[in-house]
Parts: sequence; structure tokens; C-alpha cells
Amino acid sequence: MPRVKSFDKNEALNKAMILFWEKGYEATSLSDLTSFLGISKSSFYDTFEGKRKLFENCLDLYMSMRLEAFEKVFTEEKDIKAALMKILTAILDEMLSDEKRKGCLVANTSAELGGRDNFIRESLMGHHQAIHKKFSTYLKKLNWDYKIDRDSFIDLLMTFVMGMKQEVKFNHDRERFQNSITHLLNILK
Repeated sequence: MPRVKSFDKNEALNKAMILFWEKGYEATSLSDLTSFLGISKSSFYDTFEGKRKLFENCLDLYMSMRLEAFEKVFTEEKDIKAALMKILTAILDEMLSDEKRKGCLVANTSAELGGRDNFIRESLMGHHQAIHKKFSTYLKKLNWDYKIDRDSFIDLLMTFVMGMKQEVKFNHDRERFQNSITHLLNILK
């Protein structure tokens, strides 16, 4: 008779994502994962195939959650500046409320593996392109009547967010970040 798994795979995936987010890919051992998830090595391999495959799944989950959050704001908000303020403020609030100062799993992974792991680099580039497309599609639906080129602004916005997500790991000055967000959005005149 086959053994029934005594854990929820999606819950385990979410927990593993947090562990990788806190420690990074290389610093997270198989022992860390099985202990944190409360599963045996055999259950781990039966379910996730290995540490690398689990990490890739966690990264995909994180990236899809981010895209869904953007889509939610774009569906609800028809004013460009208000939508961007909501997104940037939500990102800032999430980063500042994190007592462990994990930053961003995508930014952390980019720093750790993006320069030397082709699969991860392509995955991150795909995510970057998906975000760019999501913003571009949203902004095309609305009246883009600003002096700055739409695609250039999206690139600037994405660079700003990645930088903010790294800096917030050591700097929790909300007022300074909020001022930077305001200045960024003031480009839209």
C-alpha cells in the first residue's frame, strides 16, 4: 500500500520560499529544508525532486505573486500616477514591515546567482520582461501624455524598485524612500 504524504505541498512550497528568501539558495542546505518543512528526505525528493528544482519552483511562485499584485492594482486603478503610487507604496510598506529585512527574492537571487547561472538569469530576464509588458499594456490603455517616453519610464521605474528593494535591507528611512517615490512620479508631467 502506498504511503500517503502527510503535508500540504503548496504550504511546503510557500515555507521553502521564505527560507530561500531569508538565507539564499547556496546557504540553504537540504537539512535546513527538511527540518524547516518537517518532512523526511525521501518525502522531500519524492515531492520536489531536489533542492534546485524546489528553488526554481519557489522563485516562480514569488514572481507570479508579484505579477498578480500588479495586475490587481491595474484592474482597480485607472489613474496612472495613483496606480504607480499604490504599487510603490505597497512595495515600500512590505519591505519596511519585514523585521528580517529579507529584501526581494528576485533581487537577492539576481545578486547571488544571476551573474553565473544561465537558467536563473534567463528566468529573471523573463520575469523582467513580463513586468515590463504588464506595465506597458496597462499604460497603453490609458492616455500616456507625458514628456518622457513610456518604455524609458518603465525601465527607470523598474531600476528604482530593484534598488529600493536592496537598499531597504540596511536603510529603513521611510520618509527618504517616500520622497524618492514622489520625485520619481513627478517626472510624469
